[in-house]
Amino acid sequence: MLYIGCICNLFTKYAPALFIARLICYDLLTYSQAEGGKDWEVIIAVAAILRSIYSMLYGAIGPFDICPRNVFPNVVCVSTVLPTLEVVLGVIAEFYSTTETFTILTVSLGYDKFADFDFLICYGGSNSYICDGYQMKLSRTYPKRAIPLGVRNGFLFRGKAPACNHLKGGWHYLSEDEIIGFLGCSLGPLISSCYGDVPDVDDFE
Repeated sequence: MLYIGCICNLFTKYAPALFIARLICYDLLTYSQAEGGKDWEVIIAVAAILRSIYSMLYGAIGPFDICPRNVFPNVVCVSTVLPTLEVVLGVIAEFYSTTETFTILTVSLGYDKFADFDFLICYGGSNSYICDGYQMKLSRTYPKRAIPLGVRNGFLFRGKAPACNHLKGGWHYLSEDEIIGFLGCSLGPLISSCYGDVPDVDDFE
């Protein structure tokens, strides 16, 4: 996490980078064992926020093409302990109803029993927006159901991902190479090599 903090020092004048610092501090104060999975959630959230900052500065497409090229959106990062997706999506809709400029909104979901997702990322403006959900798992587990209404795509980041990706129930089961590409050169080394032995491929039978 100290490594991520050093990266954020390059962007200290931007509010999203300061949010990353708060996210890391909360994680280190609240969770003592990386094996619990919270570190993995933070690493993926940090990668999404850094890619959003890059879109803001250079007009690049957002994480998983959530925004078009050359838009240069604002970036707003929040965390919440609201307990259900329905309530969170209502707050997001209210946010975009008052936002005239194109904005990427990232939402870190802090409620331990929040269903389906650990992190949301949205893009839009003036009452129109799209929303993607991320779920992070250390093991080779599958979501319990298809993605819920109100979310465009679900992305599953598993610490020990297979070589091939899959699309099932609106969930993108990302491959190891896709996750490494998402993390980039800066965060790629933070993928743990201690996730245990799992099958080389998914078996949905």
